[in-house]
Amino acid sequence: MTAGAVLPPSALRTPRAAAYAGGIFALLLIGSLLTIHFAMPKKPSDSPDLLLTSPERQFLLIGLSLIPFAAVAFLWFIGVLRERVGDREDKFFATVFLGSGLLFVGVLLVAEALTTAMVLSVHPSSQAGVVITPAWWELSRNLSSQLLDAGLQMAGVFTTATSTLFLRTGAAPRWLALVGVVLSVILFVGVFFAQWTGLLFPLWILVLSISVLREIRRTAATDTAHLPA
Repeated sequence: MTAGAVLPPSALRTPRAAAYAGGIFALLLIGSLLTIHFAMPKKPSDSPDLLLTSPERQFLLIGLSLIPFAAVAFLWFIGVLRERVGDREDKFFATVFLGSGLLFVGVLLVAEALTTAMVLSVHPSSQAGVVITPAWWELSRNLSSQLLDAGLQMAGVFTTATSTLFLRTGAAPRWLALVGVVLSVILFVGVFFAQWTGLLFPLWILVLSISVLREIRRTAATDTAHLPA
């Protein structure tokens, strides 16, 4: 191909495999959040073996290691959504959509790094059943919790912008966009009462990913049907 040549539109389409990124992100994040919730003690002294030799420690580290992969998958899915909206996207909401998505990923990665450092910093003591905990452990736990809350609120902003774009462009089913509007309110307010509400965001992304995949397959089937014999 010569330099400066323009690719046909079909060559620039997002690969169908990229649409699976939303489902991958949702499953990885749900698994990670559940693992952290059940395996992370409030204080190491409450469960001395939990962060040292128990299987929960390994599960916790594995769950934390899933978060970077979930972040990468989420970035791919943002690209898929932008491709679905195309030239119809509103610049204002598109900016909020992209910015909040990147902030969500950034805050999520910082919280993951901080939590992993907390787990790795706990060491056994010479006394049986006693663990050596750094003085900054409780501060770091509170900080990671606040980062998670901030990340979920950024997810609420992302959901608001995405749902608004869908309502204006029709790039996704209207009912799914309306559910996103309700979900954004829950994410803004619900994190102050229960972090379990954060699981609603990846569940919404999972349903959205399935909807996008179905639309891609329907479009591919229609294009194939219109090909000359």
